[in-house]
Amino acid sequence: MNLPDPYGAALSALDAAPTVFSAVSDDVLLALGKRVALVQRAAATHAALIAGEVARRSAPALGSSGLAQRTGHRTPEELVRVTTGSTKRDARTAVAIGSLASSPDIEPWLAPVAAALTEGTLSVEAAAAIRTGLGVPTTDITAAVLAEASAGLCEVAPSLDADRLQRLARDARDALDEDGIADREAAAHARRSLTFWRTPDGGAHLRWVMDPETAAAVGDLFDRATSPRRGGPRFVNPTDATLAEAITADTRTTEQLASDTFAHLLTAGADTDSTQLLGTGGPVVKILVAAESLDTRTGHARIEGSPTPVSVQTAER
Repeated sequence: MNLPDPYGAALSALDAAPTVFSAVSDDVLLALGKRVALVQRAAATHAALIAGEVARRSAPALGSSGLAQRTGHRTPEELVRVTTGSTKRDARTAVAIGSLASSPDIEPWLAPVAAALTEGTLSVEAAAAIRTGLGVPTTDITAAVLAEASAGLCEVAPSLDADRLQRLARDARDALDEDGIADREAAAHARRSLTFWRTPDGGAHLRWVMDPETAAAVGDLFDRATSPRRGGPRFVNPTDATLAEAITADTRTTEQLASDTFAHLLTAGADTDSTQLLGTGGPVVKILVAAESLDTRTGHARIEGSPTPVSVQTAER
């Protein structure tokens, strides 16, 4: 498949590039890095478009005659994962984003995203960020409203990385759907889970999916235990400074330190002497909210450090 310019030009430049980069200048090195990124973006776009077509040819309505089942795979995602060697997550993303182009009627509010993706002006990561951030239409927020928002996000996408673009898309959805913040907060709370499973060597793994409120409390404790290692604030208080120095000098890795601290917290429970672990008191969660919102019980609030807004009721609690 011949890639259109500027992808073709970038690929040609890479074909002529040296395989050892220690001798090239800084400018050439950075220029080649940009060309590699451009080719990777083109390849990811083609991979997503192919995955979307695989999904279209594997539609549930086709039953066993669909491409995925006909080749011995339960879902198109599984077929893409097996044939490309990608992870489950990457395969799901490729199918979801590629399906925007191959089956635009599935999520019509993302038509601008599909067009930009097909034209090569939007990366797969950016398309996924907009799709995740904007969410789906509701009774109050129509597909037409979201389509307008997605078009605006496509215009600014080239100047943003995927993480910032997703936050911008989420902010756009929150601005459109102020009343839906409490519902989304409740949905995040409902998704909370803690999974524990043992490993053959006698150890275990723990997977904890938290809602923003829980993450704020746990995150404060995690930061207290590890921030001196991760470039946290400098402490003026002698007691806090001594504790920070001890954490920094500890021979354990940051991950080991965090593990041991939380194990100690769980074991000691409410009776622990918190000054020996993370300073005094329980976790500190800062809520940013307008006074008017508290008076009128309208609008929303934010947990400091979290990009997701919460309801005024959460702020009051």
